[in-house]
Amino acid sequence: MKIEAIIHPSNMWNDRELDEANVYDHKPHENGGFGRSSIDEQSYSMDPPPPPSSTGTPTTTTGNGGPSSLDYHSAPTMDMRMDHNMLDHYESNPNDFMSLDHAQESSMMMMMPTHMTDQGHHHHHHQHQHDLNNHHHQEATHFVNHTQFHPQFVHSTRDDVKLPTAKARDNYLKKYARKFGLNDRGCYIACVLACLAFFFLVIIIAMILSWPASPLRHSGPLHFCSKPPCLEAAAGILGKKNASLDPCTDFYSYACDGWVAHEGIPSSKSSWSTLSAMEYQSRIEKSRLITMASHEPSQFNSIEWKVQNFYQSCMSLSFIESDREKPLTKIINNLGGWEVLRSFNMYSWESHRVLRELHTEYSVNAFFRIDVIADVNDPNRSIIQVNPDGLGMPDKSYYHRLPDDPAIQAYQTFMKDSAQLFGASSTEAHKFSIDMFNFEKRISEITPDGDYLENPMKINNRMTVKDLHIMAINVPWLEILKAAYSDAPLSEETEIMVVSPQYAADIGVIMSTTDRGSLNNYLMWRLVQSYMPYLSKSFREVTNLYRKSLSGAQKPLERWEFCEITTERFFSHLMNSLYAQQKPYLRERQTVVKKLFDYIKHNVAKSVSVSDSYDYVSRRAAMNKLKNMTVQIGTPEFLLDRKYLKLMYNHLLVQKTDFFQNIQYGVIFLRKREELALVSPGEENGWLAHLTALQVGYSAVSNKVIIPEVLLQPPLFHPGFPHSVNLGGLGVKMTESVIKGVTGYGLMFDPQGRLQFAPEHASNFSSSIYFQPLTAFDTSAECLVSSLSSSGVDTPDILRKCRRETAVTVSALQETFKALNDILELEKGAILPAMETFDPQSVFFLTFAQSLCSQQSMKERDIERTARHRLLNQELLKGALSQTQGFHTFFGCSFNDLQVCQTIL
Repeated sequence: MKIEAIIHPSNMWNDRELDEANVYDHKPHENGGFGRSSIDEQSYSMDPPPPPSSTGTPTTTTGNGGPSSLDYHSAPTMDMRMDHNMLDHYESNPNDFMSLDHAQESSMMMMMPTHMTDQGHHHHHHQHQHDLNNHHHQEATHFVNHTQFHPQFVHSTRDDVKLPTAKARDNYLKKYARKFGLNDRGCYIACVLACLAFFFLVIIIAMILSWPASPLRHSGPLHFCSKPPCLEAAAGILGKKNASLDPCTDFYSYACDGWVAHEGIPSSKSSWSTLSAMEYQSRIEKSRLITMASHEPSQFNSIEWKVQNFYQSCMSLSFIESDREKPLTKIINNLGGWEVLRSFNMYSWESHRVLRELHTEYSVNAFFRIDVIADVNDPNRSIIQVNPDGLGMPDKSYYHRLPDDPAIQAYQTFMKDSAQLFGASSTEAHKFSIDMFNFEKRISEITPDGDYLENPMKINNRMTVKDLHIMAINVPWLEILKAAYSDAPLSEETEIMVVSPQYAADIGVIMSTTDRGSLNNYLMWRLVQSYMPYLSKSFREVTNLYRKSLSGAQKPLERWEFCEITTERFFSHLMNSLYAQQKPYLRERQTVVKKLFDYIKHNVAKSVSVSDSYDYVSRRAAMNKLKNMTVQIGTPEFLLDRKYLKLMYNHLLVQKTDFFQNIQYGVIFLRKREELALVSPGEENGWLAHLTALQVGYSAVSNKVIIPEVLLQPPLFHPGFPHSVNLGGLGVKMTESVIKGVTGYGLMFDPQGRLQFAPEHASNFSSSIYFQPLTAFDTSAECLVSSLSSSGVDTPDILRKCRRETAVTVSALQETFKALNDILELEKGAILPAMETFDPQSVFFLTFAQSLCSQQSMKERDIERTARHRLLNQELLKGALSQTQGFHTFFGCSFNDLQVCQTIL
């Protein structure tokens, strides 16, 4: 007999939702107990009902698939599977669950065929219902809280009766929501948040994958420096550079465009640079120190009183204006008058006396210049040196330009206007300017060129005063020298150093072949040109007009700056001492600079030891010089001693309001200082003058590198700056001086400062120990001329004139870079704030470039290219970087090693 019973879940449960896991958590075992069962994989099943017995006992099933019969024997099987689409939360109590189960039982019985329900036996049914209720009452506490029951009867045969076996589906979203205690709204919010989290996770992963590799190429340890000096260094570097430009295309503009846009050329200047800005700041500070110098009213002769009153006399324009040209006119009349003014007596005028007094009393360099230097044969002695001089234009090449050249026109106008101010007629003044230009042109034609003046084998010509007098008989050499250095024991047998004996001889010829009127005009013009800046306004205006026409400076110097420069000419060591004492970190800077100097020397020594430019003897000589080379860092200790300074300036006289007279006192004082060095030479005489320069110097006679006080300040140096900044700013300049001591002409001096190869032995130069290094130096320099010319750095003529300085700078940059790498092998490199993408090496090159930031007027540019033997800063930077592979590596630029020349080391 086949029985089919299909029960729809919605009809069976009347939309009540129960937890399937609890409903199907217990199933009957064969032994009548209950065990755990999987909803998806198992079902309740019982043995098929036996054939109707003779007794006709009816059978039925309980609502949960358990056996129920009138005599409690076996019952027909029923296969029921959970529908996982119905998983809602349901809360009830045991009584609700029993009533629900009872409704299920009744509904199932009602849907059976009538021939099975009509068999009666109501007393069995009531008994069964009673047992069922008792059973559910006992089980309710185990599964009543969350119940869902959704059985389906698929089909039933005579042998078995089963529910439908369609695959159940679980709503996992709601299932896990219940586990976390979320309702529907919370579930949806969680889904949205999960989607957002996944979205951002994808973005982060994409950013990580697409994030560029670190731009840092330094492989050593690094640390982030946030100290105040590092902040100052970073601010200075970032403020000067232009990050929008490509460093590989134009590194000068990349490093300096910000500085150029911010600084500009001051109206009173024709050029402006990083170094000139540092010098200007030091002038401001020194001027302040002068005006604030304290002294007792009674101490009218103290050094503070002297420097302050000298400066104030310059600032007192009312006294200067009242004197007009009288102070200078008085000197002209004492010297016999001026031919252009018609106050000159040809027959009574003494040219020898005038020439002597101009040199000794007024420090006017007419035809030549005399001074005192350390003796290259014995640095412990001093000797008088005679140098070519006497031109009014910046360089001798100006006199060979076309007559309509602006510089020539400006100089001739300057001479004409000056003569007219002193009373000359326009016609006479014009004739005077033409004659003087032509006379100076004759002097320029006999003046040695720059290459000659750089060669120590040519300029250190030792001879007696008598020999010099024989060469130039029309010059009163002994009279001039005795008047200049009256306390020195001088005679005709006294040895002096003559830079160019040929020039001295030619000067004698010019003086003997020039008429007395022209000679007088020349000597008086040299005097007027030297002293006009110290006169009243009308004379200063003429001087400033020439300065503007020649260099491009639009305005004259501010009065305070002019007075500071003039005061420093005579009080330089005192003002440097006052300036140094105001600076902090004096001891710290000594330690840092000495450390950098030692690293630089060590690297230069390593390069010399493996260089092909040296043979055994010259290499040993260079290594010996490096071993004994010292450095002077700023103002020396003895110049910080007030007692020493008081003794130094004891012979300098100062009047309170007479500025012109103070200038004359100052000139006499400087000559007396030279005389003291000649009579009582000291070790410092060989290098003391370098302290007032605006560059790191090297003294061959002292084998010493000298760092001026003005350079020991930001942006070039600070004891708290990272080594990459200090080496890029000050270090390269130190290395240039070190290299000059062991290459080129510097190698011709031994560690004690003696010149090893005398000029009189020049014919044997090819057999000397200096032949190979000097030849290698020139070979490297000539290679640079060819390489930089092909790169368009500058014209071949300029490159050839500047070849030696360029070769030194290229080698210095590379050696300083090696020194930085040596330091980074032992110490952590510093990363500056806001410059996290710059290696220490990149900062080094950037700082070096910014130390060369400069700009000039076109006229000043012409002067520098004509008169100097050094490339302009922009061209020098381009040339040096083109030869340095480290720069291209750390800035990611392509490098053409085919145009790289061997360094001079």
